[in-house]
Amino acid sequence: MPTGANLVVDSRQLAEGDLFVALAGANYNGLQFVDAAIAAGALAVVVDAAVDMVPRAGVRVLRVAQLAEQLSTLADCFYRQPSRRLKVIGVTGTNGKTTVCQLLGQLLARLGAAVATIGTLGAGRVGTPLQATGMTTADACTTQRLLAEFAEQQCDYVVMEVSSHALDQGRVAAIRFEQAIFTNLSRDHLDYHHTLQRYAAAKARLFAQSGLRRAILNSDDAASTFMATAIGAETAVSYYSAAGIDGNLRCVAAEFDSDGLTAQLLWAPAAAKPGTAVSVRSPLLGDYNLANLLAVISSALAEGWALQSIAAEVATLAPVDGRLQRINSGDLYGQPLVVVDYAHTPDALQKVLAALRPVTEGELWVVFGCGGDRDTGKRPLMAQIAERAADRLVITSDNPRSENPATIIAQISAGLDQPGRALIEADRAAAIERAIGEAGPLDTVVIAGKGHERYQYVAGDKLPFDDVAIAQRLLAARAAAGGL
Repeated sequence: MPTGANLVVDSRQLAEGDLFVALAGANYNGLQFVDAAIAAGALAVVVDAAVDMVPRAGVRVLRVAQLAEQLSTLADCFYRQPSRRLKVIGVTGTNGKTTVCQLLGQLLARLGAAVATIGTLGAGRVGTPLQATGMTTADACTTQRLLAEFAEQQCDYVVMEVSSHALDQGRVAAIRFEQAIFTNLSRDHLDYHHTLQRYAAAKARLFAQSGLRRAILNSDDAASTFMATAIGAETAVSYYSAAGIDGNLRCVAAEFDSDGLTAQLLWAPAAAKPGTAVSVRSPLLGDYNLANLLAVISSALAEGWALQSIAAEVATLAPVDGRLQRINSGDLYGQPLVVVDYAHTPDALQKVLAALRPVTEGELWVVFGCGGDRDTGKRPLMAQIAERAADRLVITSDNPRSENPATIIAQISAGLDQPGRALIEADRAAAIERAIGEAGPLDTVVIAGKGHERYQYVAGDKLPFDDVAIAQRLLAARAAAGGL
């Protein structure tokens, strides 16, 4: 095998000497790209043993029984079992994966570890630019390759987001996880899983992984009870609670303002022993970010770092791009506070609006839409949440993909009790402009749904689009004009 050869499932990413895995997916068939892979220099083609593929001259065909199910194991062996040379921490849940992953990566690095992260924002060493991977959890071959690269770079930890799709499809089946963290569970991806029960079952697979040393669960979320049923006897379990009801790490008091949060925490690793108290301060907004911080702190505690050392570093953790990201401080030059967030589920939108209500003196605005070719059932639910939790609604496009934006907006609007309250503007840039332009200096404008994304999928095209950049430009123009 040539030095540096890779296993590749996307023929467009293949380099000379790589092995092409002709995998059949739900919406594609890798066999259709064999010739393209060979033209790019594939050394061999890996196919399912049941496939009758016509041999190509000079190219070896490797047949693997149940290829899709075995691909994670195959890639694990190909890259010399990289997860056994690292401590891999997996984060799963409907909301909070990216925030927990990025904050935990920052924290472990500040505590002295060499850390890389893999997730929605990309993959890379903490402190270096992330490289896009195209999805929350990449395919099995890419994931194992990344782990191998980080092992070669002598990383101590890799913190990675683990999606329900990846778990259901076995993309991470061969990874040896040091820890698995659960954030929460609410409606999402039902276009794929069909029921909440099947969605939860996919998430629970992470906690049944062989070799898992510790599970960290959110005792405030009822689904943690279900996750716990998947955990083996060899896995230790820690619980955290932002509500302060139950948990090894729990919040006993908290204050929230427009500059962040302050919380008093109690850490009791053993139920029979008295706990240790500590105070933390963070620039993160909202009570749900307190829950994210508790997950992060619990993970670091499980790795043996001292509570006081962890608490001292929490204040230095930078907010994550597109996650309750403040574009300005508000009321500067008569401007509203503008926040960009990735919230694209009913639960996430509710939490974002609830987090910003206490720090909003005027009206709370929300600009939102719903993605095309995704769960249509959540569209009216998003409208119901927005109508209850916000004062001013602007319904617009998200990533319409192959759907007509007007159809999506109509399905969202069907959930409104008072349709006349909502402003309808299918052009997302114009919708953002209208909200920022009309909001008062004491108002808050939430631009929800796309967060860190720098593109918009419209009718098969991937177009440049950046909520943050648009908001910054509009705020600068408003400031130049003297506010309102």
